Amino acid sequence: MDNNYIHRLKFAFEKTPTLFRLLSTIRSRRVGFGYSIESGEPEFHGITGRKLESHVGPLNFVSKKKPEPLTELETALLCWSACGPNGIVAGDIAGTQNLGTLMTFAGRTIPAAANDYCVDLIFTNDNGTFLYRPTHYRSKVVEIESEQDYSKITRWFQEGLIQLSKNRLDIDWAIVPGRPMGIWQYNLNKPGSTWFIPIVDVAKGMINLYFSIFEHMQWLITDDETGQPCGLEEWAKPEKLELPITQRTYEEVMLHMADYQHGMLIQNLRLAAEAIGLGCWIFGGFCEDLVLGGFRPLSNGLRFRYKVIDGKRNYIGIPKILEGFGLPSPWYKSVDDLVDRVLELKKETLALIPYQDKVEPEILKTLTQTPSEWCLKAVKSVLSYLYERYGRFPVYYSTFHSNLHAQVHHLDTDFYDKYLKKDYLTTHHREHFKIWHKGND
Repeated sequence: MDNNYIHRLKFAFEKTPTLFRLLSTIRSRRVGFGYSIESGEPEFHGITGRKLESHVGPLNFVSKKKPEPLTELETALLCWSACGPNGIVAGDIAGTQNLGTLMTFAGRTIPAAANDYCVDLIFTNDNGTFLYRPTHYRSKVVEIESEQDYSKITRWFQEGLIQLSKNRLDIDWAIVPGRPMGIWQYNLNKPGSTWFIPIVDVAKGMINLYFSIFEHMQWLITDDETGQPCGLEEWAKPEKLELPITQRTYEEVMLHMADYQHGMLIQNLRLAAEAIGLGCWIFGGFCEDLVLGGFRPLSNGLRFRYKVIDGKRNYIGIPKILEGFGLPSPWYKSVDDLVDRVLELKKETLALIPYQDKVEPEILKTLTQTPSEWCLKAVKSVLSYLYERYGRFPVYYSTFHSNLHAQVHHLDTDFYDKYLKKDYLTTHHREHFKIWHKGND
């Protein structure tokens, strides 16, 4: 690693604003190099070639600056901040209160229900489309302790990056009919920008949490249509499964749990962009089917495989890269295969636990004894019932979702100086190129 990288990593950890300062200045800043706003002049999207129509308006602006992509270091810092490795989780859950629900002890910069890693990060830029998949290995409780550890950020990025395509996504604001990417996203996916796309697998956490809600919470999953237990009659009794909860309600709970993780990833990314002095805007309100790849040939999107069942698209993943935990699936031939895979993932984490020697044997005993035999049978029974009756799992929602994105770019300060009151740009925005590109060479 050259001295420029080392110097800038040191700057990121030691000289960027504090969290509280960042919270005071953070804003959406949507105007980057090469962008335009209500110019009244048509333009052709630099990636897709589609014609973008624009009405003239009071914020009429056309950037005179050429697109400037984020550097590898800038991108690596953003990805790490979003969901990168940061050490080993504390695991401070009582063994009698289902410590075994944790799917891994490998910590990330975001929390997750049962630390289930149900969210992954994809981004698209001028070099193509990529999945950020850093190592699950952790070497110590806090991975980034000092200057000697800073270089891990770029190493994890370089070693963990998976290229999904050599091209950017073939999506822009001009796609019709309607406005599937939202009325506000005129500069979406422009040259020089980086579009960050978190992907959430709802089914993964849902299967894992079945073990908890059965053995420790006594929830009885019922069929929304019949009101009867979903294959759980054997255990529908006192001190086993007593509290009726419909499958739709359970899926809604788990969908929201996944969305929280998704949102925290985006907020971390947004704070990192602010610290570095980059522009960032967050957006939802678009058609996720278009992004995932359900509207071909209008757009290839991310080319996720999907099954249409009863008129609903169930996105199941990308072979050998993002293989979802839903059914039907080409990689899981049965409910047994699916549940066994979840249990395998949990067992793989036993070598990475945070406890002192004096308690470790008892903790390992607790972890290896879960789930109980009856609970394992119940989980497989509810999944078999749902899959046989409805032909899919989850029943009411797709396995994969992606409903909140971020675009990051180098800010064109000319727009803000021309139209905004002072103080909308910080010193870190105005000095970004001096610090991160041209200075200290």
